[in-house]
This record gives sequence, C-alpha cells and structure tokens, in this order.
Amino acid sequence: MFWNIAYISLTNIYRNKFRSILFFIITLFISHSLFLVNIAREFLGLPEFAGVKQFFFIVIYS
Repeated sequence: MFWNIAYISLTNIYRNKFRSILFFIITLFISHSLFLVNIAREFLGLPEFAGVKQFFFIVIYS
C-alpha cells in the first residue's frame, strides 16, 4: 500500500509538486516506522533481550 502511494506521488509530480512531495515524505516516514517496528519486534523476541522486553512492558502498562 505504501509503495503504491509512493509510486503515484512520483508519477504525478508534474501535476502537483507539493502534494506529490508531501505524499512521498509521508510514505517514507510510515515505511521507515514500520521497518523499525519489525526490527524491534525481532530483536525483542530473542532470549537475550528478555530484560529489555520486561522493561518496556513495565513502562507501557504503568
């Protein structure tokens, strides 16, 4: 979905530059955020990071 928005924003850049650039920046931000969430989820699933995971649960649920 996000790459479709990026493609549309890049193909329509000649029609409305501001809107296309804005959509592209939003798409990059969302994609980057999802990438960081996936990486963090993988790292927190490892047994070495059980203490870090417990710390986040304490902070979030307090």
